[in-house]
Amino acid sequence: PISGIIQTLHTIKFFYWIVDPSQRSGYQPKGCDGNRPTREQIIEMRRYMLLYLKQLVISSAGTQEEELQAIINYLHTVHEDENLIDVLNMAVNLMSEHPKTMVPAFDRRNGIRTVFKLLASSTEIIRLQALKLLGFFLQRSTLKRKSDSMQPYNLFSLLADRLLLHPNSFTMASYNVLFEILVERISGLMVEKRSSEITVDWRIENSSMIKVIATLLRDIPDSIHLYDIKIRFLDDLLLLSSTSRENRRIILQMSVWQDYLLALAYVYPTSDIQTEITDRVFQLLKLLLYHAIKFEYGGWRVWIDTLSILHGRVTREDYYKKINKMVENAKEIDENEPKQSPSTPTASGSETPVDGQSAATPTKSTSNRQVFKSSRLLPFTISEFKYSPLHLRLLNSVFDSIESDVRLWRSDTTRPITDAINHTDNQIFCVNVVHIISQMADVLCNACGGLLPLLASATSATHEIEILENTEGLSSTEALRILKRVMSLSDLFILANSGSFSELEQEKSMPSGGILRQCLRLTMTNAVRHCMECRFQKYDAFKSNLTLLTPKGTIRDPLETILELTYLMQTSENDSNDDDISQLIASFIKNPESVLQELDIQRLRAIIYRDV
Repeated sequence: PISGIIQTLHTIKFFYWIVDPSQRSGYQPKGCDGNRPTREQIIEMRRYMLLYLKQLVISSAGTQEEELQAIINYLHTVHEDENLIDVLNMAVNLMSEHPKTMVPAFDRRNGIRTVFKLLASSTEIIRLQALKLLGFFLQRSTLKRKSDSMQPYNLFSLLADRLLLHPNSFTMASYNVLFEILVERISGLMVEKRSSEITVDWRIENSSMIKVIATLLRDIPDSIHLYDIKIRFLDDLLLLSSTSRENRRIILQMSVWQDYLLALAYVYPTSDIQTEITDRVFQLLKLLLYHAIKFEYGGWRVWIDTLSILHGRVTREDYYKKINKMVENAKEIDENEPKQSPSTPTASGSETPVDGQSAATPTKSTSNRQVFKSSRLLPFTISEFKYSPLHLRLLNSVFDSIESDVRLWRSDTTRPITDAINHTDNQIFCVNVVHIISQMADVLCNACGGLLPLLASATSATHEIEILENTEGLSSTEALRILKRVMSLSDLFILANSGSFSELEQEKSMPSGGILRQCLRLTMTNAVRHCMECRFQKYDAFKSNLTLLTPKGTIRDPLETILELTYLMQTSENDSNDDDISQLIASFIKNPESVLQELDIQRLRAIIYRDV
């Protein structure tokens, strides 16, 4: 059969061509003389010849390597899209219908090279069919074969580079094929809308495709059509992540996965749809970060990495905004300067400025060159870390997830909440939350005024507080809101936790008792801050909540009082976050007549008398 296959392909290539191949493919076609059949007749004859060819391939014995090699040679040497689309369709059908013999042959004959050759085509249908061919190969390959084929030359990255050759042709149909490769559920049709919905059994099989799709969406210029694809991609990832714990773990195991997701978001959105896309990105980040903190050992590192990557993204956007503003100011200066006469030569001999150039190419205009000459344009550097509005949004979303779990434990009336905290199944969760508290402790103390300045102010005549600079961008109001939530988490995950923190302290290179000392600094800062607020704020003593105070003569366990009074044990998920600063402060102060609040006293007792 191999001779018949070669002869048939030779006939199709040299005699039954649709478009003259002499210009692009570089070979001299035959059958140009005399009366040639019409285009429709040639297409019909090619269709029957390819049906015959397919039967020859199927009926041949052995591994069918030579048969596939003949088809690959044709696809590799013919460059006219009209002359190869039907042969490519036949190859895709063979790979789909007969994977047992075609996949090994495709691998041994390096068919992936042909796929990447076809991806450079300017016709979308050719690129889509090439992706289908790759998808069927990956779907039916073993894990080792996929790794040996794609990893040595980092072909997934090359896949993104190939598709970026035609950035304006990235459509929803192209995205759907890429998503099919991601989950290895390849269909035979190219459609704008998938017929099947994502279910629990859908699994991420080729996680590198997330990077491919995110790279395309990041590098292609924004448009209404691209916004739709971004929303579809994020919705698909949300469904995959929410329905499967394994899918979340696969994404978390990717290198710098946060960078791919944050590249889709907008630090400063300018339209409703950009805001909608950013909301979806942070919804996905919340889902993945919660999984890392809840289930993964060392999940707190994922949280730290996410903060760092987000900081780099925000810093870069701020840098671009700064450059654009400098360029605009320079242009305004140029426009306000008196113009030189045409006969007067300039000192530098510079050409006429080119109008309409963007800030992305600043050297193409005179005003931009002036910016560079004056050395006012600083190189891009990542500044010291500070909390931006996006950081606070991410922080609050993670706290919301943690607090939802705590409220779920609280709703179980069959056992006390301390049993849930100290249960072996929740130890990873507790350790990760303690890491997050520890990471924020010193910054929160400084942002709330600093322990030593607060103590000095409490004992001074003027009660002035020294302003500290090392607050990492947190305002005093933001710090108070975060402190309220962190202290409640500290009450539950540190004070109510009967486990030892020695291993955690070793992991952070802290001395023994370091976690409790951080907790003590937080508690002291909180207590002195409350004392100062009682001095400056005016409260109605009659309305103050005195019922929660411990009666004289009774001695209660500090932990019982803490669990009774702490914020998380008293509020529901629907309660407001105290946007008003006066309401926020009032939520701390239960008895303005006392030097120290009851909750602060019990926290200090629990820390000081805890057995390290």
